[in-house]
Amino acid sequence: MKKAFISYRRQDTEGYAHSLYDRLRLNFDHRQIFMDVDDIKPGDDFVKILQKNLEDCAVLIVVIGKQWLHIKNSSGQRRLDNPDDFVRIEVATALERGIPVIPVLVHGTPMPSKAELPDNLKALSQRQAVVITGASYEFGIEQLVSAIERYFGRRRNGVHEAKPPVTPWYRSLAFKTIWMSFFALLAIGILLDEEETPIDPTPQSNLRNAISEDHNNMISDIMQDMPVAPPTSILTDESEEFQLAKVIDPPSNIRYEPNGDVICQATSSSVITVMREPERASNGGLWYPTNFCGPDTWGFIHQSQIKLRKPRK
Repeated sequence: MKKAFISYRRQDTEGYAHSLYDRLRLNFDHRQIFMDVDDIKPGDDFVKILQKNLEDCAVLIVVIGKQWLHIKNSSGQRRLDNPDDFVRIEVATALERGIPVIPVLVHGTPMPSKAELPDNLKALSQRQAVVITGASYEFGIEQLVSAIERYFGRRRNGVHEAKPPVTPWYRSLAFKTIWMSFFALLAIGILLDEEETPIDPTPQSNLRNAISEDHNNMISDIMQDMPVAPPTSILTDESEEFQLAKVIDPPSNIRYEPNGDVICQATSSSVITVMREPERASNGGLWYPTNFCGPDTWGFIHQSQIKLRKPRK
């Protein structure tokens, strides 16, 4: 069974490594994700287990924080300069065996340069990194999971071919066209009837005119209440239901449902329309409904990917 091996330093990125471990176990078979804390029992030979798991390793994930390069041992020596350092052994073994290595940079840490690395780790500086920090957390996780899918040769748990977005019947173009046509014909009929009827200052005529006016007001109210997608304009901010937001970390995925399949991507710092009331996902924070993918296609964008232009007070 192909495995993903997570390498990290406890004093540097233990919290990030545990979070990453839990997220990857949700996406793949838990036996395919290896991390020393949960997978090595007391009394086991640490080096032998590392070597054994590296034999089945399809990809090595190196979590690198701000102290990863510089942590020292009790003698004041940089740990990375010690040939017996576990992290050095893990990364060097993967590089020597041609195992794909993905650096994961956290806390805004830059990629280590060749000059900062021991000789058998210098190739690490040439590996494409994934950045996981702040607003780009979900995007970085998605990049990492997609890469692991390729190296495992299988898709993540619960993922299937993308379903075409389903448009509710009351939002469909056919429904809107039929009703707007009906109301237009009804309004034209009323106008023609009024033109043919002479003004008669009698109580019956006044009553008829009042009924006609009420009917026209009813039609106007119905058309205003029809669930059509609002335009992305400055006036949207005055809506009780919608507001504008700017995509702050493109490309950003618009999903069929929170944490679901991707419908489309906002590939630039777009200004989009979102609904004021977000939906809360059990494991993914707040998700805002948006019609960015099309006027009749509604999806969800995560709160970390947008900045609301005018939040509700």
